[in-house]
Amino acid sequence: MLLRRFTQHVTDQNWFAVVLDFVIVVIGVFMGLQVQEWASNRQLEQQKTEYLSELREEITLNVSLFRGRLETMTHVLESGERAIAFLEADEQCDAECWPIFVDFFNASQVLFSPVTKTVYEEMQRLGLMRSKSVKGVVEPFYVLSETLLSGLDSSPAYRQRFRKMISARAHKSFWQTCHRMDGVIEYLVADCPLGISEQEVVILVEKIREDSAIEDELNYWVGMHFFYMPIFEDLITYGKSAIDAIDLALADR
Repeated sequence: MLLRRFTQHVTDQNWFAVVLDFVIVVIGVFMGLQVQEWASNRQLEQQKTEYLSELREEITLNVSLFRGRLETMTHVLESGERAIAFLEADEQCDAECWPIFVDFFNASQVLFSPVTKTVYEEMQRLGLMRSKSVKGVVEPFYVLSETLLSGLDSSPAYRQRFRKMISARAHKSFWQTCHRMDGVIEYLVADCPLGISEQEVVILVEKIREDSAIEDELNYWVGMHFFYMPIFEDLITYGKSAIDAIDLALADR
């Protein structure tokens, strides 16, 4: 209809009407593009909001995992220090050997679970990580997480040496009574009940004590915890800062 009217005005040489029709067409196209851009921007902002909410959940989960790991690493460290003290005393275990054995076993634990970063990587891919206030705290959290976990010794020599020298019965007893899982969080039970004979425990502890290399390997593994644990504490702090920044960004939307 507009084209027919425009053609008629040209035929009639009504140039004012031709110009008016042209202006109407231009304004219509401009308004259409503006509405389309507005709708696209609104959809993008909605997408950003949804991804930020999902990123908050992802970081919250990672912080929870790091807290659980730090708690368990504290138990590993304390068990290792008690086991080293026993070795340094250079005395036989005549009674109450089971707690000592449990300390040696707990000291051999390695807590490895990769950081969850699906939402973060997707936001990076889509170019949605634009807010400087959010990006400035979220990126260090994920970068430090990856750096730490990639350098974490997942199979220390002490772990291998200790676990190879104890019986399958001792393994079974420990895993049944001295260890439990809650989702992906590991818990070590220091005062778990004796699961094998006291005589076998005495023999195993003495076998450990007579191993000339185990103290050096245990010292190394315990010592590394003094390096790892402060970094986990930093990660928890970075994670909390990232969550706070996301909360502020969501509140502004």
